[in-house]
Amino acid sequence: MEARPLYIFNPDHDLALAHGTNHYVPPASAVEFARDCAALPAWFARDNVVYLPNLHLPSTFLCDLQRFVNKTQFVDNQGIKEMGCCPKPWGWNHNLAQWLLKQNAPPHILPCTETLARIRDLSHRRTAIHALQYLHQNVADPQLLPSPATELTTPADVEAYVHACGDVMLKMPWSGSGRGLRHVVGALTPHQRGWANQSIRKSGCVIGERYLLNVQDFAMEFYCRDGHVDYCGISIFTTHNGIYQENLMMPENGKVEWLSRNVDVSLLDEYRIGIEDFIRNNVAPCYSGPVGVDMLVYRHEGGCRIHPAVELNVRMTMGLASQLFYCHFCAPDARGRWRLRYNPAESGLWKEHVELTEKYPMVLSEGRLVSGYLSLTPVTERTRYAVQVLLG
Repeated sequence: MEARPLYIFNPDHDLALAHGTNHYVPPASAVEFARDCAALPAWFARDNVVYLPNLHLPSTFLCDLQRFVNKTQFVDNQGIKEMGCCPKPWGWNHNLAQWLLKQNAPPHILPCTETLARIRDLSHRRTAIHALQYLHQNVADPQLLPSPATELTTPADVEAYVHACGDVMLKMPWSGSGRGLRHVVGALTPHQRGWANQSIRKSGCVIGERYLLNVQDFAMEFYCRDGHVDYCGISIFTTHNGIYQENLMMPENGKVEWLSRNVDVSLLDEYRIGIEDFIRNNVAPCYSGPVGVDMLVYRHEGGCRIHPAVELNVRMTMGLASQLFYCHFCAPDARGRWRLRYNPAESGLWKEHVELTEKYPMVLSEGRLVSGYLSLTPVTERTRYAVQVLLG
């Protein structure tokens, strides 16, 4: 009998990739985020198994979940040892594989060392550079595309790049949650110079790109399976200082219409085809799972243009998760937001949760959410992170 998929929410995945393969210890905030939102995969696990560090879920959350999902099974560390499930984490990295081995997961159901190394290599920001270079060579009008970023491997390279461009973004080759980014204008400060030099010492380079004035973050979501690539749709999201905040939830044609306020959306199909070809040739041969390609609408000479390959995430994304939830559980024309909330105050998130539950009661039609508020992760007086949906 084939092992059931075991979904694991490991939001520290990008940080683990940045650290490397040895002795990674996630920061306390990442541990707390993973613990508070461990149940999130229940909404896209399709009645399979979800890992929870603690199986004691609030009855109110279980009641809400069972209105939509009633066959998902939850397991803790002991359950992993007993069931022998096939892991499907948020993202694969060496550290997660080592942890699963410690839980007695059979080695043959885990990616081999070479595959894990390849996933880490694909997650390097140079992959997005290569994707944009591919588009430059394959679209009808490459002049509409921004210049690809540059891999800077020495402190002198960084100084020269900043001097030549003036207004730049410097990025570590692996980073997540808004970490690893520096906006440099005119010249490096001593702190920025030290940060860039440290990135070069640790990771071999720092990525430099011309600063673009952000109008709208969005992404295209794909899924690789057995060498093939499926397009899953557009994700429109917002960030603050590079930290993810929320996704818009609406029908696919509504997202295209939203983007059309600023750009020629006829270009989206051409860029999608090019990115899909790039993923098929460079990612799908050695990886099965979600791929999210972050994009950008930016100001350019009094108008707007599209940057179609800002980041390439070889993992699950909030954008794809929100799309799956929308397709499976929302009314066809519903509109709203999928939000990641953080509140450090004691009982702060709990009070917000109670207020939203009372102010925006759920309205269902034929088992689908039409409007109202729903927390997709348990909220107690000790919770600091939650994923929420607010429609209507």
